[in-house]
Amino acid sequence: MINMTNSTALATKLVREQIARKQAETLLEEKSMALFRANQELHQRAQKLTEQHEQLNLKVTELDESHAQLAQSEKMAAIGMLVASVAHEINNPVGFITSNLEMLADYRKHCLDILKLQEEITSPHITSEQTRMGLIQRLERMKKEVDFDYMQEETASLLEECLLGASRIRNIVTDLMSFTHPKDIEWQLVDINELLQKTVKLAFNEIKFQTDIQWDLGELDLIYSSEGRLGQAFLNLLMNAVHSIEHDGLITLSTCMTQEGDQKIAIIEISDNGNGIVEKDLALIFEPFYTTKKKGQGTGLGLHMVKSVVQNHAGKIEVKSTQGEGTSFRVLLPYKDIKNMKRI
Repeated sequence: MINMTNSTALATKLVREQIARKQAETLLEEKSMALFRANQELHQRAQKLTEQHEQLNLKVTELDESHAQLAQSEKMAAIGMLVASVAHEINNPVGFITSNLEMLADYRKHCLDILKLQEEITSPHITSEQTRMGLIQRLERMKKEVDFDYMQEETASLLEECLLGASRIRNIVTDLMSFTHPKDIEWQLVDINELLQKTVKLAFNEIKFQTDIQWDLGELDLIYSSEGRLGQAFLNLLMNAVHSIEHDGLITLSTCMTQEGDQKIAIIEISDNGNGIVEKDLALIFEPFYTTKKKGQGTGLGLHMVKSVVQNHAGKIEVKSTQGEGTSFRVLLPYKDIKNMKRI
């Protein structure tokens, strides 16, 4: 009886162990399967994240390219506004060069007639002194008619004017090219005062109908920078000032050098007495695509480009404006070696 009881207990224990083992195996299998599915799901998510990351990188690249294209478009739009102005500036010297050359062509004809008559006078074929004297008198009359002495002086003056006009055209074209080169990456020591004067000269024909320019240029050291990019930024600020003025305006361009600790800073300020900027817009004017101009008159990238240029020169830009009284943009550029900084 006791043996039978022990056998039954042993059998029951074995059954329980088998059931427990089976349950453990089932649980292990379920856990393994759940882990396998979790791994598969994790792998799929990782793959999806990789794809999304690649797509995001592609979008970032596309956005960078679009931004570069739009920035270039903004640059060309600013230049486009100056096309008529530059054409006028070039047409002026072209006009008087053409006029001078026409006059020089007439002078050349008179000189050739005089030389021909002088050769005739000195020709050995003329044996009669009376004939020779008649030719000399004719020569004197011819010189008097064309005012030969004045013509000699005027020829030198006309040639000098032609050379000055050609030099002026060359300078205008050089200035224009420095602003329109799409891949300007040349960094060098630049005279900021000279660059401001060049910028005003480039836009002068449009400026002169709107406003007067007041200069207050201080003494500045040469600063290592991209002349083309800085010139573009100054041009943009200058044209913004012009467009904010309706008539009888005044734009002031001032520069000075200051010291912050052991760091020298060049300060460039472009101020106008135009319409000013509404206070709510001041915090947004440097944002890309934000513009206060009428639809079709601006892309909203001009001031964003200006800020990018200044920041890539390790500088900063500040603005103060009162609606109806005018606006002042202040650019601060540090004197430091920025050869290895991010290019624009």
